[in-house]
Amino acid sequence: MEKRVAKSTGSESAAESTRIRMFAIITMALVLLAVVSILLIPRGTKLQQCEGILLGSDKDVCIYSLALSTQNSTLCGYLSQPRANSCYVNIAENTSNSNLCGMVANDNQTMAGCIGFFVNESGDYSMCDSLGGGYRDACLITQATMQNDSSICAGVSQQNATACYSAVDLRLAVSTESKSYCNMMPNTTDFNNTMKAVSYSNIELYPKVATNTTPLLEYAIFTAGANFGIRNFCYVAIAAQASNTSTCSYVTSPYFEQACYSTAFSTAAPANSSVPLGNVTYNDFFASCYNQTKNAGECNSTLAVLRAASSQNATECAKLNQSASTACYVYVAEASHNSAICSNIKNLTINTACVQDTTLNATTAPPPGITVP
Repeated sequence: MEKRVAKSTGSESAAESTRIRMFAIITMALVLLAVVSILLIPRGTKLQQCEGILLGSDKDVCIYSLALSTQNSTLCGYLSQPRANSCYVNIAENTSNSNLCGMVANDNQTMAGCIGFFVNESGDYSMCDSLGGGYRDACLITQATMQNDSSICAGVSQQNATACYSAVDLRLAVSTESKSYCNMMPNTTDFNNTMKAVSYSNIELYPKVATNTTPLLEYAIFTAGANFGIRNFCYVAIAAQASNTSTCSYVTSPYFEQACYSTAFSTAAPANSSVPLGNVTYNDFFASCYNQTKNAGECNSTLAVLRAASSQNATECAKLNQSASTACYVYVAEASHNSAICSNIKNLTINTACVQDTTLNATTAPPPGITVP
């Protein structure tokens, strides 16, 4: 009798132990399920859901997407830079709220782009005054050329005023095919002023100039160096736009005159021209470059860029200094229509422009008037 009682007690203990283990397993499963539900099941507002993301970069992406989808600029304040500035600019443009441009922090270029968007939309160049220094000037010059209104140049700083007036005159010269506007430009070889004026004039928007002479002018600018003036550029641009070489005789730079006659229009320079017939050779170019700059290193760099572009060999660009290599990558990318080459350019602005130009522009292989070994 005692043995049966003992056996029964042992069976009950085993059953109890099994029940305890089952209870523990069930409890752990319920706890695990609760944890998973907390992690996976969205709770609270969408912003709270974003803030619940542990990884900072993923959290920013979540909030940024939420801000743009709801056009709620308040959410931009939860973002880190530079995504916060991008957020304000996107919503400003999408909602036509220029006040949001003022929320851009510690990035003058981004703010200038934001303000510029609204100035271009409205034509109200008084908004440029909210920008400082060179960004204000750039804003005003852009409007002066877009509106063909040189009176706007009166508000530009003295440092950039000449470039502003020249940019407007260049735009008018090309649009009217009249050299009278070229004659109003300074007859100097101020390279910096010329480059500013050409850049702001946006004459490449004119189909004939873009199609026939953008590659020519880019190389002419690069090879003419310090002997390049805005008036000469203007005469060549008109010739390209009008498909008429009558303005070529006014060009005072030999290389531009050669380009104006023989490259842009496949026509030889007239016998009385100061430019010798035939191609410009390596030695001719180097001698001319050195006489203009007195800098053999600069001339060699220029020739190296031309050789790289002519052969479409980007590996040559890596051997140059940063400034020359950047120009080299741009020319090779455009010559080969290969935007992947632009990835070698560290400057983000130039990198972006390189990709766009490579995609949109015609090839910029050295023109037939210049032979590079």
